[in-house]
Amino acid sequence: MQPVFSRERVGTYAADMVYGITAVTDAWQPGRVVDVSAAMQSVTARTLFSTSIGDQDVSDIQHCLVVLFSGVYRRMTAPLGLWEKLPTPGNRRFRAAHDRLRGLIHRIVRAHRRAAGGHDDLLTALATAHGDGADGS
Repeated sequence: MQPVFSRERVGTYAADMVYGITAVTDAWQPGRVVDVSAAMQSVTARTLFSTSIGDQDVSDIQHCLVVLFSGVYRRMTAPLGLWEKLPTPGNRRFRAAHDRLRGLIHRIVRAHRRAAGGHDDLLTALATAHGDGADGS
């Protein structure tokens, strides 16, 4: 995967990053509080999945990540791994967020692969580096 993050490749992602940052910051208004963490997650999602990702998908990904990060923290502090097997509300939310995020990613990747024209973005580079090329192989 190292070639995906070479100096030359990272430079090609700059346009997607600028687009994502502009889309987020254009919505900011003077005097309003901004959740910078959520804004940066939005930029990251738009950069990874290219600019074609919709606002609802970004919001869904952000929600899933909050639940997953919390669940991962709980799992890290429970060394035996027994707690995560119980059907607690937190564990059910974790599993639902995990499944939702996987579904979103699979749908986004499928749509990306079906889109006409070649892609020169991070998602294509990662899929190609992993051996799951954007051509569906």
